Amino acid sequence: MAEQMDPVINALSAVKRVTKNGGEYWMARDIQEILGYQRWENFENIIGKARQSCESAGNDPLNHFRESTKMVEIGSTARVKTTDYFLSRYAAYVVAMNGDSSKPEIATAQAYFALQTTRQEISEQISGVDKRIELRDRVRLANKDLASAAKQAGVVRYGVFQAA
Repeated sequence: MAEQMDPVINALSAVKRVTKNGGEYWMARDIQEILGYQRWENFENIIGKARQSCESAGNDPLNHFRESTKMVEIGSTARVKTTDYFLSRYAAYVVAMNGDSSKPEIATAQAYFALQTTRQEISEQISGVDKRIELRDRVRLANKDLASAAKQAGVVRYGVFQAA
């Protein structure tokens, strides 16, 4: 499959993180160079546009773009604070959508996140169907148990009993 051979897709998959609840997220500094941005300042501008886009779509950016700071070494013993962002799947997708589409990495990332979104939607639909099937089976078994108990109790007119 092309998905497995593309280095951008492999890199995005490799740096994806998962919360204990199963939510996917990425760190902005982890995907900056994958998306073809050498300078953090340029990439941070894309994040700003993505946050605006998120808000314009009626979503709270704080739910998708969580700013963070971390200490990184810049020399033998020197350390400096740097800004980073936790990006939800939606945020990473919006960042890719707001990136420079002339960059092949951005075009590939846009396709990747669109595909992942479609897969998630299909998965959620399937899990909804599975839940309905499970509920139907539970109701069917409960009705069998009720009919058996009614018969043992001597109910003759089961239709009237069940309607009551």
